[in-house]
Amino acid sequence: MTASHCVHDGRRFLRPSLFVVTMGSLGLFVRTNDTVVRKVIKVIGHKGYNAETFQNDIAMLVLETPVPEKHPTVRPIPLSGILTEKRVGERCQISGWGTLEYVEDSPVSSPWLVAANISINSKNAC
Repeated sequence: MTASHCVHDGRRFLRPSLFVVTMGSLGLFVRTNDTVVRKVIKVIGHKGYNAETFQNDIAMLVLETPVPEKHPTVRPIPLSGILTEKRVGERCQISGWGTLEYVEDSPVSSPWLVAANISINSKNAC
Protein backbone atom coordinates (compact mmCIF):
# COMPACT_ATOMS: atom_id res chain seq x y z
CA MET A 1 0.00 0.00 0.00
CA THR A 2 1.23 3.48 -0.84
CA ALA A 3 0.00 6.96 -1.66
CA SER A 4 -1.35 7.58 -5.16
CA HIS A 5 0.81 10.69 -5.48
CA CYS A 6 3.89 8.41 -5.24
CA VAL A 7 2.87 6.44 -8.34
CA HIS A 8 1.13 9.15 -10.38
CA ASP A 9 2.67 11.84 -12.59
CA GLY A 10 -0.20 14.32 -12.26
CA ARG A 11 -2.00 12.97 -15.34
CA ARG A 12 -1.96 9.17 -15.01
CA PHE A 13 -0.72 6.27 -12.93
CA LEU A 14 2.79 5.21 -13.86
CA ARG A 15 3.89 1.86 -15.31
CA PRO A 16 4.63 -0.86 -12.72
CA SER A 17 8.06 -1.51 -14.27
CA LEU A 18 9.23 1.84 -12.87
CA PHE A 19 8.96 0.57 -9.29
CA VAL A 20 10.48 -1.94 -6.92
CA VAL A 21 9.53 -2.53 -3.29
CA THR A 22 12.38 -2.85 -0.78
CA MET A 23 11.72 -4.52 2.57
CA GLY A 24 13.79 -5.58 5.56
CA SER A 25 16.30 -2.74 5.36
CA LEU A 26 16.59 0.51 7.29
CA GLY A 27 18.77 2.21 4.68
CA LEU A 28 17.40 3.10 1.27
CA PHE A 29 20.72 2.25 -0.35
CA VAL A 30 21.82 -0.47 2.10
CA ARG A 31 21.40 -4.15 1.23
CA THR A 32 21.92 -6.93 3.77
CA ASN A 33 21.05 -10.63 3.92
CA ASP A 34 17.66 -9.56 5.34
CA THR A 35 16.84 -7.18 2.48
CA VAL A 36 13.99 -8.32 0.22
CA VAL A 37 13.41 -6.59 -3.13
CA ARG A 38 10.36 -7.28 -5.27
CA LYS A 39 9.36 -6.06 -8.71
CA VAL A 40 5.95 -4.42 -9.01
CA ILE A 41 3.71 -6.03 -11.63
CA LYS A 42 0.61 -3.88 -11.17
CA VAL A 43 -0.24 -0.42 -9.84
CA ILE A 44 -3.84 -0.12 -8.65
CA GLY A 45 -4.64 3.52 -8.01
CA HIS A 46 -7.89 4.73 -6.48
CA LYS A 47 -10.28 5.54 -9.34
CA GLY A 48 -11.31 8.72 -7.55
CA TYR A 49 -7.78 10.04 -6.99
CA ASN A 50 -7.47 13.77 -7.64
CA ALA A 51 -3.86 14.91 -8.21
CA GLU A 52 -4.74 18.55 -7.48
CA THR A 53 -6.51 18.02 -4.14
CA PHE A 54 -4.95 14.65 -3.15
CA GLN A 55 -8.45 13.32 -2.49
CA ASN A 56 -8.44 9.47 -2.40
CA ASP A 57 -4.64 9.45 -2.20
CA ILE A 58 -4.17 5.69 -1.89
CA ALA A 59 -2.83 2.97 -4.17
CA MET A 60 -1.85 -0.69 -4.06
CA LEU A 61 1.27 -2.22 -5.55
CA VAL A 62 1.01 -5.86 -6.60
CA LEU A 63 4.34 -7.64 -6.20
CA GLU A 64 5.80 -10.16 -8.62
CA THR A 65 6.29 -12.73 -5.84
CA PRO A 66 4.88 -12.91 -2.30
CA VAL A 67 6.57 -11.58 0.83
CA PRO A 68 8.39 -14.45 2.59
CA GLU A 69 6.21 -15.78 5.44
CA LYS A 70 9.03 -16.66 7.86
CA HIS A 71 11.39 -13.77 7.17
CA PRO A 72 13.16 -12.44 10.32
CA THR A 73 12.27 -8.75 9.74
CA VAL A 74 9.45 -8.61 7.16
CA ARG A 75 5.83 -9.53 7.84
CA PRO A 76 2.93 -9.39 5.39
CA ILE A 77 -0.08 -7.44 6.64
CA PRO A 78 -3.46 -9.02 5.84
CA LEU A 79 -5.73 -6.31 4.47
CA SER A 80 -9.10 -8.01 4.94
CA GLY A 81 -10.81 -6.52 7.96
CA ILE A 82 -7.90 -4.24 8.83
CA LEU A 83 -9.82 -0.99 8.38
CA THR A 84 -12.97 -1.71 10.32
CA GLU A 85 -14.76 0.86 12.45
CA LYS A 86 -13.82 -1.24 15.51
CA ARG A 87 -10.19 -0.11 15.06
CA VAL A 88 -10.89 3.65 15.03
CA GLY A 89 -8.59 5.36 17.53
CA GLU A 90 -6.07 2.49 17.67
CA ARG A 91 -2.43 3.50 17.30
CA CYS A 92 -0.33 2.11 14.46
CA GLN A 93 2.98 2.87 12.80
CA ILE A 94 3.65 3.99 9.24
CA SER A 95 7.08 4.09 7.63
CA GLY A 96 8.82 4.94 4.40
CA TRP A 97 11.51 6.92 2.61
CA GLY A 98 9.24 9.64 1.27
CA THR A 99 9.84 13.37 1.06
CA LEU A 100 10.51 15.00 4.44
CA GLU A 101 10.60 18.63 3.29
CA TYR A 102 11.10 20.89 0.30
CA VAL A 103 14.12 23.16 0.02
CA GLU A 104 13.85 25.74 -2.77
CA ASP A 105 11.06 23.64 -4.35
CA SER A 106 13.23 20.49 -4.38
CA PRO A 107 12.17 17.45 -2.35
CA VAL A 108 14.51 16.27 0.41
CA SER A 109 14.28 12.60 1.43
CA SER A 110 16.02 10.66 4.17
CA PRO A 111 18.33 7.79 3.17
CA TRP A 112 17.13 6.05 6.36
CA LEU A 113 13.68 4.64 7.01
CA VAL A 114 11.46 7.14 8.81
CA ALA A 115 8.48 6.10 10.94
CA ALA A 116 5.59 7.88 12.62
CA ASN A 117 2.97 6.71 15.10
CA ILE A 118 -0.58 7.63 14.04
CA SER A 119 -4.16 6.90 15.07
CA ILE A 120 -6.64 5.12 12.80
CA ASN A 121 -9.42 7.48 11.68
CA SER A 122 -12.99 6.62 10.74
CA LYS A 123 -13.95 6.48 7.08
CA ASN A 124 -16.02 9.64 7.59
CA ALA A 125 -13.01 11.51 9.04
CA CYS A 126 -10.92 10.50 6.04
